[in-house]
Amino acid sequence: MVKIRTDNDPLNAVYGSREYKVDARRGDLDIALLVDVEVSGLCNLSCIMCTRQKDGGRRMANMEPELFYKVADQCAQFGVRLMRFSGYGEVLMNKHFPEFLRYAKSKGLLTHLTTNGHLLTEDLCRRLVDAPLDKIKISFQGTDEAEYNRMRNTDKYWELVDKVRMLRRVRDEAGASLPIIQVATTVLDETQEQIDSFYDFWRPVADAVYHLPTVTWRLDGTDFAKENAERAKRAKLLDTMCIEPMTKMSIWNNGVVSGCCGDHFHQLVLGDLRDKNLKEIWDDAPAREIRALLRKKTPATFSEEDRRRYPLCAQCMSMNILRSEHIED
Repeated sequence: MVKIRTDNDPLNAVYGSREYKVDARRGDLDIALLVDVEVSGLCNLSCIMCTRQKDGGRRMANMEPELFYKVADQCAQFGVRLMRFSGYGEVLMNKHFPEFLRYAKSKGLLTHLTTNGHLLTEDLCRRLVDAPLDKIKISFQGTDEAEYNRMRNTDKYWELVDKVRMLRRVRDEAGASLPIIQVATTVLDETQEQIDSFYDFWRPVADAVYHLPTVTWRLDGTDFAKENAERAKRAKLLDTMCIEPMTKMSIWNNGVVSGCCGDHFHQLVLGDLRDKNLKEIWDDAPAREIRALLRKKTPATFSEEDRRRYPLCAQCMSMNILRSEHIED
């Protein structure tokens, strides 16, 4: 049970597909398999390890409904399979999210929500179950109350635990199997015993549980980065193929389209939905060129010109982190 995806996870249709696992590595797909959509650039927390601690000149606002419906229509038109609600902010800060979810489902899209969970209510849980949302990832930090509250700058750890339990209860009472409930956390110096305890705590509630190391390398200049400077020095540049731009596009709340969900400061912009549609952006030179480069090289083997042209990719350690550790029964 303890894994990133479960056997009955609807998203397996994308992540387990030949297109995702094989074809995207060999050549350009007709269109991205999935999109990340940032329906809100706002957040209800101020986490010390978040890139929001840096001023990247981003638009801190909600995505307008007109733009979201345009995105969903184009996803359906061009064959995108999965819409992930995520981004730089907290999705549930946008009051239109339940309507956005229903509309995405009406277009035949698989749906995934990443949230810090604090804005879940019983009514919203019912709406997620009724839609149905295919999967929800609720993000924790650390493995216990003290570390969570320290990193998330809050005192609401147990309130969040209760909200996850509420979602499971609402789903069970409806006799439903969706959304798949995934609890995820990132860790710094936690012991294996603490990590095992986190898994044991969530086994009765969540369908999937996983942990990853906390990212520190994107936070240069912040207090958190200074405190973890030695840790960042030990991290290694990505030395395996990154398939982010080969399988996905990330759409920020103003319609800017990026090749990476970690492009919080708009360093890998592929286009703008105010100028072109998703298919045109996917087929345009900026998208084709970064895909071609990443099939041939990794950040660890970038040339000086590559590093100048793609500063986000040049410093990337994320995929090494993503592949570094998770536990499966």
